Amino acid sequence: MKIAVIGAGAMGCRFGLALMDAGAEVVLCDVWQEHIDAINKNGLRVLRQDVSSYVKIPATTDIKSIGTVDVVLIFTKAIHTEAAMKQALEIMSSTTPIVTLQNGLGSISVIEHYVGTERIIAGITNYQSDLLEPGAIDLGADKPGFYTKFKALGSACEGISRELYRLLKSAGMNCEISDDIMKEIWEKLAFNNAMNLITSLTKQRDGYVCKSPYGFELSELIAREVCDVALAEGVNVDYNSVVRVFERVRESSVHITSMLQDVLQTKPTEVDAICGAVIEKAAKHGINTPHLKTVFNLIKVVEANYEHQVLHL
Repeated sequence: MKIAVIGAGAMGCRFGLALMDAGAEVVLCDVWQEHIDAINKNGLRVLRQDVSSYVKIPATTDIKSIGTVDVVLIFTKAIHTEAAMKQALEIMSSTTPIVTLQNGLGSISVIEHYVGTERIIAGITNYQSDLLEPGAIDLGADKPGFYTKFKALGSACEGISRELYRLLKSAGMNCEISDDIMKEIWEKLAFNNAMNLITSLTKQRDGYVCKSPYGFELSELIAREVCDVALAEGVNVDYNSVVRVFERVRESSVHITSMLQDVLQTKPTEVDAICGAVIEKAAKHGINTPHLKTVFNLIKVVEANYEHQVLHL
């Protein structure tokens, strides 16, 4: 199976590496020339629990050089899904499925515009990966609570979905084909709206936010608002399941969330896809989301004023 990973950041590299380890033919594609050059020159440097190794994996900035593939895996930020799909058309046949494990809402509808629902495999993952420098990622320590869940949205790509499941399991990843992927997506969305935004505003790792009673309470309030919107959308989410994730994070996690990484690097965040999209749906249903709206507005202030940050006295 030939797979193109569009968006070869920390998570794209992690999944590309896993799929290659399992025997797939993988090519990474990204617009970041320095990153791709480093991978092609030295191999992808992979840090696993303080042990560093270099792995040769094909990488390119020229999408057309890849040729036709069996699967496209999109791992860009949600704000770049449209651009990724326009690239993907260059290497797809009339039956090539698109896999999205991206954060937030909106990517599925963007992809549908290009290929329809039948060719989409949608899912989530809570595996972690940090980009250390161009050509280098840190996978951290694998934990029992890590998982990847996905589902073919149409019968046309159920076979590919099962093969991806087999490959990821073969690579040692905790993986399952979900019975209700929209429930999974919305529950992760509730978690991300709390953790990504609070960590980005406080510049704290997730575990420290949850250890604070104030941080934990705010996380619960935000998650409740997101779950209320999901229920109004007809998605049968379990609020208590989200709270249990906060409890696990409180006990064991010291992760720098992806949005906090963006803020620290003064990059655009995924706040519109993660938070803004929920606020829009809440308005449609007449649901008040005061805590969600507050953290959304604050992140927008941070993004708009990176160059004016007070870093020290």
